Amino acid sequence: MGNKKPELSDISIVSVHSVDTSLLLDFFDAMFPKRAKTLGQLWKWMNRTSFYENRAPLVALHEDRIVGYFGMMPFSIVLNGERYVATWSVDYSVLPEFQRHGLGVVLLKKWMELPDVQLGFANKRAIGACRKAGLGECYASRLHYFLLKPLDHPRFARSIPEVPRAILNALSRPFLSINYRRYASSLDGLHQAHLRKESLDKFLTQSILPSGTVEPVRDSDFLSWRLLDSPGREKYRVLSQDNLAAVIKLCDEQSPAYIDLLLLNEDSDYPQIRRIISNLAVWSMREGYSYVRYLTTKSALSDHLSRSLFSLVRRPPFVFYAQNPAIMQKLRDASWHWQLIDSDFEVF
Repeated sequence: MGNKKPELSDISIVSVHSVDTSLLLDFFDAMFPKRAKTLGQLWKWMNRTSFYENRAPLVALHEDRIVGYFGMMPFSIVLNGERYVATWSVDYSVLPEFQRHGLGVVLLKKWMELPDVQLGFANKRAIGACRKAGLGECYASRLHYFLLKPLDHPRFARSIPEVPRAILNALSRPFLSINYRRYASSLDGLHQAHLRKESLDKFLTQSILPSGTVEPVRDSDFLSWRLLDSPGREKYRVLSQDNLAAVIKLCDEQSPAYIDLLLLNEDSDYPQIRRIISNLAVWSMREGYSYVRYLTTKSALSDHLSRSLFSLVRRPPFVFYAQNPAIMQKLRDASWHWQLIDSDFEVF
């Protein structure tokens, strides 16, 4: 292309279902080389394509070539008793030679035409385009890393060689073990089972939340798609302890291996949540995992856990938008109630 500026009038925004799949695979190869094979196999499931009758995900097409992609993960949310269709953005990307020409904003605006509410976790590169398009920002998410081998955390693993990392991890193990056991109960009370269809019933109940709180609708359709139909199903386990139940994922094919705590059936009993996480940490440490991840938007719960379990906490920003001004104002004034299962943070 040289230095010639691409003309937006030469680019069309269409459903990926209207173009040859090979074009999408070529785009994945160019933009996500490490994940291209996985994305090529899983994109229909990841985008829950039947939800919009194959009108999504969106691609930007230029001269029989996909130059931009906007994946979306649709679901429903409830706010003040009203139910809305929402989507998380997934793998929003534009080829480098087509960046900084307004195509990202065009894709964003086309995305805005589909659901009632648009949501997305935004990185530093995307946040600017989101602001230009009028999206709101929220920093309520707290992504916890409960460390078992602290130097295996992504922040450190990339910069510290393997041998010194292993030594430092071993030195920290006694302290971490003592602290987790301080808040744990007997592992005999922590029951673990493979995910089954009948396991989902305990996760269907909606929380009774204060007015002005946004929460995903985790009905049978959502949980069946998100868990039973997931390519990661064989790695999911259901934990139960007293009245608390959790869905976890054993990410033992990753390096380092870790565990995702995807979903709790309730998150109001903070000491009990700390206990099940501590029990999980004790078990995970014994099995050789490096950390446990958990996401909450409850600041009080986050503080309760981080103060006692010394977790590392990230606050990834997410953005939101609604075409309807009344809904948009409600979202700006709302508090948010998410867990890890409701995001696109699970790695495939």
